[in-house]
Amino acid sequence: MKNHHAAAEDNISQVKWLRIEQSLSTIVEEIVFELDMYCRKMLGTRVVAIVKNNVVVIKNGRHKHGKPVIDIKQPVTRKLQSLAKKLERTSDDIIDRAPIDVSHQKYSDKRLDKINSKKPITVELVVGSEVYYPNKKLSSKRDGYSAKLAHRYLGPAIVSKILSPMVVELSNKNGQKIGKFYAADLKIPRRSL
Repeated sequence: MKNHHAAAEDNISQVKWLRIEQSLSTIVEEIVFELDMYCRKMLGTRVVAIVKNNVVVIKNGRHKHGKPVIDIKQPVTRKLQSLAKKLERTSDDIIDRAPIDVSHQKYSDKRLDKINSKKPITVELVVGSEVYYPNKKLSSKRDGYSAKLAHRYLGPAIVSKILSPMVVELSNKNGQKIGKFYAADLKIPRRSL
């Protein structure tokens, strides 16, 4: 009977240890992930887990002043060891994030400079200017017309009257009135620039 109870106790202790092991591994994984993300963003360094004397040491790179920023120790289990080995292996392959971020920033700055350098050309509309106007016709099943498939701009049309700085009246080449449109909505053909 004693052997039976001892075996049962061993099983119970194994189950408890497994639960502890699982919770520890999830905690350490979360800690490593959060630290790694924080250190990559804020400090430009990386976090590495190392196994030393049956202890998983999670270390991050050195701070500007030479002090280690973080040093967390957890007892080693099989899962933690595998996690630490995996992190140790990948840490050799990981390129420091700081220069990558800097190159991304340079690229985005160049891109923004290029975009901002293309300033829009202001073209004054005068009576007789040729423009294209937006298609405002709605879809109609009865007519078999789909606005999605139609041209977004119609024309060319000619500016017949300037009603205000923002509104113009358009007519077609035959002189028939098309309607009133906002000047900002109109497109000017490239050849007229």
